Amino acid sequence: MDSVKNIINFVFPYDGIYEVILGSNGIKPNLAPIGIIKEGNILKSKVYKDTLTFSNLIKFQKCSLNIITDSKVFFEAFFNELKIEDYINNIPIIPEGVVFLANCYYKKLENPTYFFYDLIDYKKYGEFYHAFNRGNSMLIDLLIHVSRLDIYSKEDIEKYLPIIKYEIDIIRKTMPNDIKIIEKIKELMLQKGLKI
Repeated sequence: MDSVKNIINFVFPYDGIYEVILGSNGIKPNLAPIGIIKEGNILKSKVYKDTLTFSNLIKFQKCSLNIITDSKVFFEAFFNELKIEDYINNIPIIPEGVVFLANCYYKKLENPTYFFYDLIDYKKYGEFYHAFNRGNSMLIDLLIHVSRLDIYSKEDIEKYLPIIKYEIDIIRKTMPNDIKIIEKIKELMLQKGLKI
């Protein structure tokens, strides 16, 4: 498992949306959570104009994709509490897991702008693992709610239906390859007289 392409396909195993910490520089070093959209061999993300990430990527079209599974690191990055101490080629990184280095480009400036990532190298700081996909977590939570359909009263179930619908929508968006799972859950709910 040495080539960058093999590593990419392991870390991002199927089409969907993965959460990573993107390291950028240009205006100011920054490490920020971002959703990476994988469509076939394409990796891209939506970046909004009023963010430091956007300003950095416009000025310096190189970045790092830090594959982290520790939710506390995402929290610290969200609140700008991560200490930026490590760099590769002037790009901030988190020396854990796997760090991809990428050339970043866009085709059209919009708000949001889709940035595309051409992964050119990687550095391994720990074990290889799949990037975090929130659809996986949503699926676990959804299964917990569905397991209670025979336990809860109809009134309690009605309260959970908006949550179940939301989770199904997120799973469909972030894990499109697993649509059969969603269809099976929807079929079960229909059998119980519940429509979502």
